Amino acid sequence: MRRRMGIAVVLLLIAGCGLMPSPERQATDQARENARAAAARVAGRPPADAGRLAAGVRGVQVLRETPVAGGTRLVIRTSGRAHEDAWSTEHITMRRCYALTVAPSAGPPRPHRVDCPRGAPLTFSS
Repeated sequence: MRRRMGIAVVLLLIAGCGLMPSPERQATDQARENARAAAARVAGRPPADAGRLAAGVRGVQVLRETPVAGGTRLVIRTSGRAHEDAWSTEHITMRRCYALTVAPSAGPPRPHRVDCPRGAPLTFSS
């Protein structure tokens, strides 16, 4: 009986570890959530203010701001952090870039993953 219980505990631990997302996945998910926060902040606002508003979201940098028909296209860089494993104090950081197309009559833009362009982030006056 004890042996069966021990085997059951080991199997549960092994199965549970397989269900935990990897640190890379957790950090990438956090970066995506930061991009969604930027999208929510610029939703319904004038496209001319989109870059400044997105840059005001913690952890978001605006790399490109391009006028497009009916709005503005932003390329933002954000990052996410996660512990390397459950017992580690070390973190892994994943940097990701997303494109947002902001239009005054549309709802929140959906972040689309893009390659990060080279160069420093844009700066905006307050």
